[in-house]
Amino acid sequence: MRKHSEYYLTQESPFRALLIFSFPMMMGNLFQQFYTMADSIIVGRFIGESALAAVGASAALTAVFIAIAVGGGAGAMVITSNAFGRKDFTLVKESISTSLISFFILSVVLAAAGYAFSDRIMGLLNTPENIKSDAVLYLRIYFLGLPFLFMYNILSSVFNSLGKSRIPLFLLIFSSLLNIVLDIAAVTALGMGIAGAAWATLISQALSAILSFIILTKTLKIMDGRRKRLFSSSIFSSMTKIALPSIIQQTTVNDSIFADARRRSFRSLSHLWAFRRMLPYLIRGIEV
Repeated sequence: MRKHSEYYLTQESPFRALLIFSFPMMMGNLFQQFYTMADSIIVGRFIGESALAAVGASAALTAVFIAIAVGGGAGAMVITSNAFGRKDFTLVKESISTSLISFFILSVVLAAAGYAFSDRIMGLLNTPENIKSDAVLYLRIYFLGLPFLFMYNILSSVFNSLGKSRIPLFLLIFSSLLNIVLDIAAVTALGMGIAGAAWATLISQALSAILSFIILTKTLKIMDGRRKRLFSSSIFSSMTKIALPSIIQQTTVNDSIFADARRRSFRSLSHLWAFRRMLPYLIRGIEV
């Protein structure tokens, strides 16, 4: 595949442009699946079956928040890509800052509520008592990292809207490998148990989000156009109209998780939960 220009989406043939754009996203989805599988293997192998079941129990809820983050990213991507296609770089910068601010605030609110009610939520999901404490511990650490998860997904969507779909792929590979290394170190060397696995995920996601933000900042600096405001209510309104249906669609896909979680054994469904966490990423690839 020959080297393509920055504006390959408008200069190449439709098939070639779509292939160049979507291939990194599809590879990212596959790598995310490998990352999820490796995470489950490490927890099950070095901590035990109960710990794996605890992670599976919390996955029923985390899948919903991933769906919200991905759906929000879809709204940001549509507005930003539309402005980028018109070469309205002022609107590009304003839409990016508006999406980052709005979804950061949303993630902080959801994280605070989730952390405070983790124990009650696990109870509503009929989590077995022998794994409930571990599930709550894992979930609370997960909620501490929720803003980073949201920011990474929004930033990934922004890069995709600018035609730079390779950047999220490279960052995902970095995050996945780092998570595996930290998982093994925290669980085996440090003996932190399921908390170590949760902290490994948080740290890898945080570093990935921070690196994404740094790269995006440098990208915007060389782009023409001067941002007039950090937050635009009109852009927020348009973005919400697009993001909300996507969020509802993706959370609806995960609704059956809660029903299943109340009816079945978490131990037998642990691997199913890991797969369902992957589903929103697959949907995002299909939406290209």
